[in-house]
Amino acid sequence: PDVVVAGETYWAEGLNRAVQVVRLTDGGRALVEYQGLRVELAEDALRIQEKKAPQPAKQKVAVGGVPEVDEVVTEVDLRGMRADEAQTALEIAVDRALLASMKELRVIHGFGTGALQRMVSQYCKTQPAVKSHRFGEKYEGGGGATVISLEK
Repeated sequence: PDVVVAGETYWAEGLNRAVQVVRLTDGGRALVEYQGLRVELAEDALRIQEKKAPQPAKQKVAVGGVPEVDEVVTEVDLRGMRADEAQTALEIAVDRALLASMKELRVIHGFGTGALQRMVSQYCKTQPAVKSHRFGEKYEGGGGATVISLEK
């Protein structure tokens, strides 16, 4: 969009979902929110979201203090993101995978300069919930993907 406006809804290319802009920050960036999560993205990663008729709000109830998870994420695609954006998307995907009691998460980082692959590897080494990580098999994306094994 030519101008990003706080309070409006946009499509976030890197997150592959609709987000609402909370506020604009320095350096052409915007703090956005979706499903209770806040992430800072570059304004140029936002696309105009088509207006839809308002839908009645669905009430979700968390059971046993566990937050509601709308969809189970089995992979996250970080290609085209900057390392800071990619790390935020990775953190969200790992959190969702853990909430869904998944054993594995596939992270697509591509080949490129190797910066995203290094960030994913470093992230995995610092997370107690990550049991192990490896490059994908050929059918999983080979060296352009990392498969993370999660603790139960």
